[in-house]
Amino acid sequence: MIQMPPYPLIAKYLATQSTPQEDVELLAWRNALPENEKLFAELSAEWELANKNFRAENIIPDKEKIWNKIQKQIHPLVISYPKSFVIRVASIAATVALLIGLSISFLVNDKITEIPILTSTFIAPQGQKSQLVLADGTKVWLNSGTSLTYTNKFGDKDRKLELKGEAFFDVIKNKDLKFVVSTGKVNVVVHGTAFNVKSYPADENIAVSLLRGKVDVVSSENSKSIALLAPGQRVVVGKMNLTSKIEKCDAEIDGIWRLEKLKFEGATIAEVAEKLGKWYGLNIEVKDADKFQKYWFTVKSESVQDILKSMNGLHPIKYSIKGNTVEISSR
Repeated sequence: MIQMPPYPLIAKYLATQSTPQEDVELLAWRNALPENEKLFAELSAEWELANKNFRAENIIPDKEKIWNKIQKQIHPLVISYPKSFVIRVASIAATVALLIGLSISFLVNDKITEIPILTSTFIAPQGQKSQLVLADGTKVWLNSGTSLTYTNKFGDKDRKLELKGEAFFDVIKNKDLKFVVSTGKVNVVVHGTAFNVKSYPADENIAVSLLRGKVDVVSSENSKSIALLAPGQRVVVGKMNLTSKIEKCDAEIDGIWRLEKLKFEGATIAEVAEKLGKWYGLNIEVKDADKFQKYWFTVKSESVQDILKSMNGLHPIKYSIKGNTVEISSR
C-alpha cells in the first residue's frame, strides 16, 4: 500500500503554523526513509525560493488568512491510490503550489499581495494509471504515459486544463465555470458530464467519446465548433486539418481502462498492439498487420505472456519478447 507523504504537516511547518507535537510527527516521518528527507528538502527549498523576493521585516503574515488559504489549497485536492494506481507529481514547484498554497496572501503595508500563479502537472508513468480528484470535485483518471496540467486558479477563477495523452473525466456541474480540456488544436468544452479524451502527442487524431451529458469540441484557434456530441457518440478529429468524423460508440468501453480492464470487440491488431503497449508499458511492433484477423477479448490482470498466448489461440501468431519490446507477426 502506497503511503502519502504528510503534506498538511509539511505545509503547516513551512508556514510556521505547526505545533510542537506536529513537529515531532514530521521529524519522525523525515527520519523514516532517506527519500522522505529528500522530498522535505526539495519542498523547503522551493518554499524559500518562492518567498525570497519578500523582506521578512516588511512582511506581517495574516496568520488566519494564510492558514485558511492553505487549508483551501490542501483539502479540495484528493489523490486516491487504488490497487496498482500510481500517481507522480512531475514538478516539485507544482507540489508546493498546490499543497502549501503559493497563492496565499501576505499583509504588506496594509495591502494584500498575491504571489504569482503557478502551474501543476500530474503524470501517469508508462504502464500505470492514475486517479485524482480536482479542486471542484471532478474525478479524473489518467491512462499510461499521460500528463495533466492546470494552474492554482483552477476551481476558483477557471476550470481549464491541458491534456497530453488519454484521460476519462467525470465533471462536476458548474453553470458559471465551463470545464475546458485543451489538447492543443482542439478544446473540449463542458459544464458537467462524463467523457473520454485520447490525444497522445504521437497520435494523428484526437478522439472524444461521450458517456453522458453533452460536450462541444471546438477549435482552439478560433473557438469554432467542430462537433457537438450526444451520449454514445465519438468524434475523431485530424490534428493536421481538423477534419472530423462523428460515429456511434460504446463510450463505456472506450473508457473502461480506468476500471483496470481492457475490452476489445472487433479490434484490429494495430488497435490491440497500441492499447496493450500502453497497458503494460511496452513497445509492441506488428509486422504484416493486414494479415491479421480482428479480436474479441478482455484483459484484466493477466500478464503480457498470457495475453499473447490467448491471441495465438484465437489466430495463430508468432511473437517474441526482448526487454521492453514485443514483436508480433502472422504465421
